[in-house]
Amino acid sequence: NPNLRPDEIGIPFRVAIELFLPELIHHLLRYHAYDLDRLGIPRKVIEVQKTLRKIARGYVLNPKVHDDIVNLIVKVLKEEVLPKQVVVFKRDPVIHEHSFLAARPVLNEDLNDNTFRIHPLYCPPLGADFDGDSALCDVKLYCETHDGQLIEWSGHISEIPVQK
Repeated sequence: NPNLRPDEIGIPFRVAIELFLPELIHHLLRYHAYDLDRLGIPRKVIEVQKTLRKIARGYVLNPKVHDDIVNLIVKVLKEEVLPKQVVVFKRDPVIHEHSFLAARPVLNEDLNDNTFRIHPLYCPPLGADFDGDSALCDVKLYCETHDGQLIEWSGHISEIPVQK
């Protein structure tokens, strides 16, 4: 998508829900509790999670409020969750170090679109030839310390391999 900035990647709506599920649940419960009540969604983590997963899988909930729920999710994603995130995009097969791209996620304009969108400048390094190659998008997890510094979550790495 040439309309994207080079440091942005367009991600599908359904993928955004799954990638940012914890942050989305947090923002909905903490800052949009009134909207959840108005839409008939109980204010419990498990209920909000079930609702989000159903929408991510394409189920139509109550037809009267389905569009309102989707609009609320899009609003929370665009305004509160995505601007603070960075994702790592990996195109398979990994041939060289240029098969990775770190970028800021942007929600695709078409909510039914299931493809990742990248700037045309990244097509040659990633080897994107638009014939259905597979790709992976990961979220970098961080936690904030008491003094405001960001610390990266290292996952389950128990030891770093050393060449002998």
